[in-house]
Amino acid sequence: MSNTQAKIVMTGPTGVGKTSLLAAMYPLLEKRFPSGDYKLVPEENTRKVLDDLRDSLAKLGEGGIKVKDRIITGTLQAQEFNFDLQYTGEGKNETDVSIQIFDIPGAYCTDGGGTRAQTYLIGSDISFWCIDCVALMENGGQYNEAVNALNAMADCIRNSQLNAGHNVCLVLMRSEKWEQDGKMDSLFGEFKKQFGAAIAALRSNTNIGRIFYCSIQTTGNLRFTYYTEVQGGIQGEYIRHSDKTYKPEHCELPVLCAVSRSLSTAVNEATDAIRKMYIECPPFFRWIPPWSWTFNRKMEIVIRLSRRLDRVATDINEHLKSEEKDKRLFEW
Repeated sequence: MSNTQAKIVMTGPTGVGKTSLLAAMYPLLEKRFPSGDYKLVPEENTRKVLDDLRDSLAKLGEGGIKVKDRIITGTLQAQEFNFDLQYTGEGKNETDVSIQIFDIPGAYCTDGGGTRAQTYLIGSDISFWCIDCVALMENGGQYNEAVNALNAMADCIRNSQLNAGHNVCLVLMRSEKWEQDGKMDSLFGEFKKQFGAAIAALRSNTNIGRIFYCSIQTTGNLRFTYYTEVQGGIQGEYIRHSDKTYKPEHCELPVLCAVSRSLSTAVNEATDAIRKMYIECPPFFRWIPPWSWTFNRKMEIVIRLSRRLDRVATDINEHLKSEEKDKRLFEW
């Protein structure tokens, strides 16, 4: 069994829907995980919290009632969600990679230079930067900086002590309107125009490896109507359109990017474990019982683990490539 631990941090300003992404994601992955021998399983408490939130998401705008942007209150304190990547082949049920996801309040990222967020980003393997498409696109992007806080978010991630090879996935939230109207080229074009300088700033952190971006629909059944100015800020209002079915789409893509990164680490760790075993057990002892029995048993386990991790990594990477081909996932 591997002891690989993957640390993911969800960042983004208040109210963009970070927690909603997780709630919509894990049921999709349970049904669509790219490898038949693996499944992503939430721990019991994680499942309960996300199930409750998912029920709330499914009821948003029920009956055609207008709902405010923050009907689900923004996260007030950091939350930890835990998932196990479990191998289910050969009649087994073994955890190969443990995934720890921190959902932190938007204020941690945008206030005080992002120092509170950086305490979570230290040593992380991947971060999600969640972006509100509506603020980016509507009213000529009038509220883009106010809502998405481009510069503050870029500085928060850029100034953090990240693991070498840290990946960043920019997640365009609430893309229902543009995806369903066939206007994704317009959405991605404006995104690249507005966020180009912020992404360039990230590159100054040499520990950042690959940068991905994708769009998701966390409800699939809400349409933006208009912005309203309220005391102390702005709010977007949405209405549930004629198709009342709750059907989130593509929410699994950011997590698959994260799992892919974690599997690369796990495969490297398994390879290092094989090398270490050969060093610690000199050739002469590999043939003398009981050292030989112990050595061969441990070696068999590690080699088998390495092979199956490599196999699932290949499955996920092929799936991500197909998503890139279908223009749902991109690398910056």
